[in-house]
Amino acid sequence: MNSSNIGTPSASDDIDFNKLSLQEKLSHKNWKGRSLGYQQLTSELNSAVDITQNATLLKYWNDPAWFNDYILDTNVVAHEHAIIALHTLITLMKPITNDIGTRIHPKLNVWVPSLIEKGLGSSRQNTSSKAMECIMMLCSLDDSIDSCVDLSLSFLDKKLPRLLNAVLLLIGNIINEFGIVVKLDIISFLDKILTGLPKLASHADKKVRDQVLNVILQIYIKINSQNELKMHLQNFISENLKSIQQKELIKLFESVASEQIQQQEQHTLFERERRQRENDNANVNVAESQEQQKLVDEDGDTIMLDKEIVLPQVDVFVTLPKETTLDKLPEQFYDRAQSSKWKDRVEALEEFHSQILIKCKRIEPKANYNALMDLYANIISKDVNLQVVTLATQSIYEIFTKIDNNSPNHGLLNKNYCSLVFEPLLLRTKEKKNTTIEPIRQCLKMICSYYNPLFRENEEMLFQLLIAMKFKIPQVRLECTTLFIDLLTTSKQFDKQYILSKLKSENVKEQDSAILPIVLKIVNDTQPTLRNIGFQCMATLIKLFGERYFIDTLEHLDNMKRNKIMDLVSSVTITASATTPQQIIPSKRPPPQRITSLGNTSPLKRSNVLNKDDKHSSKNIKLLKVTHTPPKVVQNTPVQPVPNAIVTTLQKENTILNNEKTSLSTELNQFRKDNEQLLLENKNLKEEKQFLKNTISEKDALISSKLHEIQSLNDKINDLERQIISLRDKTTSTAPVRTASSDDLRRGVGSLRLNSSIESTTSSNLNLNFGLEKTQTDSKTINNDNEDSWKRAAEVTKMLKERIEKMRARTK
Repeated sequence: MNSSNIGTPSASDDIDFNKLSLQEKLSHKNWKGRSLGYQQLTSELNSAVDITQNATLLKYWNDPAWFNDYILDTNVVAHEHAIIALHTLITLMKPITNDIGTRIHPKLNVWVPSLIEKGLGSSRQNTSSKAMECIMMLCSLDDSIDSCVDLSLSFLDKKLPRLLNAVLLLIGNIINEFGIVVKLDIISFLDKILTGLPKLASHADKKVRDQVLNVILQIYIKINSQNELKMHLQNFISENLKSIQQKELIKLFESVASEQIQQQEQHTLFERERRQRENDNANVNVAESQEQQKLVDEDGDTIMLDKEIVLPQVDVFVTLPKETTLDKLPEQFYDRAQSSKWKDRVEALEEFHSQILIKCKRIEPKANYNALMDLYANIISKDVNLQVVTLATQSIYEIFTKIDNNSPNHGLLNKNYCSLVFEPLLLRTKEKKNTTIEPIRQCLKMICSYYNPLFRENEEMLFQLLIAMKFKIPQVRLECTTLFIDLLTTSKQFDKQYILSKLKSENVKEQDSAILPIVLKIVNDTQPTLRNIGFQCMATLIKLFGERYFIDTLEHLDNMKRNKIMDLVSSVTITASATTPQQIIPSKRPPPQRITSLGNTSPLKRSNVLNKDDKHSSKNIKLLKVTHTPPKVVQNTPVQPVPNAIVTTLQKENTILNNEKTSLSTELNQFRKDNEQLLLENKNLKEEKQFLKNTISEKDALISSKLHEIQSLNDKINDLERQIISLRDKTTSTAPVRTASSDDLRRGVGSLRLNSSIESTTSSNLNLNFGLEKTQTDSKTINNDNEDSWKRAAEVTKMLKERIEKMRARTK
């Protein structure tokens, strides 16, 4: 980075991206511009009335290279918005495109690898979930799962655990959703999937190992009815997996009940099959109408047949003409509806509601109302003006009821529209003004009549309702609990087993959506109004499912609250019919007397009391059957049916007891399975702990060996340092000797001075010779022998003495 730019705003801050065109934003080098471009593209796709007539938007579907560049964006925020835009495009094109079967393969080959690598491997939860949905929708446009699975298997060689986990999850979801629908041999297809699993089954990451077992479980569920394939899978498991993994898989196979296998064998239809089924249903309806026309003779009168003919009732709503509303929106509707002035917002919403929606009899269901529902949801969530909120709620009610009149044979209302406005409506129940809260209540009940939260397929709506039941505002808790009670008591049908499974949850992640803890919190609320509605909700649940599921919960309440709840149980009126696997015959026995003080009676004693009563009643049944004698036939007196009625009643009672016994045994088996699962988890945790201990011990041994090597290297370093010191000592021992000898020579020569001339001559000669000697000795290496040096010093001394003698002789 240039130092001159530090502390100054970047060039991107000066750019007004709103002035750029869509294509300029999408290709901008700054990630903020690209992110805004992807969001604008999503908005235009949602607001498109007919995308097939819009060449600007249709090019993104016809040429997959456009979006392939977008979903490979390097910035995580822009990348997420790009995948959301692709999700919107696929959702719009899926029901109308002709690119199905082999025609979708070019898009699969381009988009699926990019979605897997950049989307499923992303650390952002929303990005990975949207990428998964995109791949599943693209797979539904094909005729088989071959292409998607082949593209996924190529990523199993990667090393990133998060990516491996996501790819295995994708393969399991594809098999679970669509079944094993392939064009070639199934065994070769299975071998292609199973080949890489043994290596991943030994992966260090536990999530990867769990996903491997999940893939094998999904395959087992889909081929359970085919013995040959089942044996092939079992051979693979026994030959390639460890014994502990084999045991875990066997327990997983046993835990999947036969009913669950039958349900999961019914896979989702591919798009071609779904369209074919719709056409077949339409042809059947046409044939039925033609059969009805044959019942009318030439005069227009109905042909009288021997048997009574019941003609189907004509749905008047279907005969109404469909009208479009999006093309009739008031001028600048979206801008005015989001204006900062409340009068402008009221005027825009009022104009659309009164002049268009009220006058319309039936609304075209195939139009795209996503943008309109987003606007209404935003208004309901954030607008402070109650009149604006009321108009938005009434408009939603008019649109939904005129798209579909809630007939079970229609199913025209898109669930996505309901999901957009359901949560904002729940949280807006905080209003107490009657003119505002009544339309909200009416709209919520209408949405629940289309998509009942008490069914498993609407689990997200139930989760939102339960979260609203523990919202911080008391009025929201009151209204949402009232709605929940209304659903339990007045729904035409609901999934009893699903709601029963949601009463309590041992899973930590699902505890927020468990029903009983939320209701128990309302029962213990400080406000009397909320406590009373909590009592009513608890009484309704007990009336529906029986008291035995709530024994532990009731024990946590004081006697006063418990008595209030039990008093309300008898007054609760249930008009809903629960869908259960077995039809339970209602008991005609009078309700047992309520115990006034449950605190002094333990659950064990109460269960013993109940068991004694049941045994006593069964003995009475046997006694009545044995002592019963046929009535005496009196002449001219008809046989009275009372004894037969008693026998029938007792038989029904016996059936009820058997059903209760069966249900209790089922619960016991479930508890045993749960216990086994917990034991297995505990065993796995112990094995992981042992594995970690072994790993730690190996690491400790490695560390000790490394420390030993370091110690040996330190010893070598010390030896080398001692050798260096010894060499230094030798060199320093020779240096003083040479210095001393040279000093002695200088003192000897100095003492021999005779006069100034002799001194100068002698000193010059001495200096010359001494310099020569010094040069010679300094040029010698340290490794010369000491004896040679002493010999040379003696020779030099001798030479000097001779020269001194000569000098003395000359002076004489």
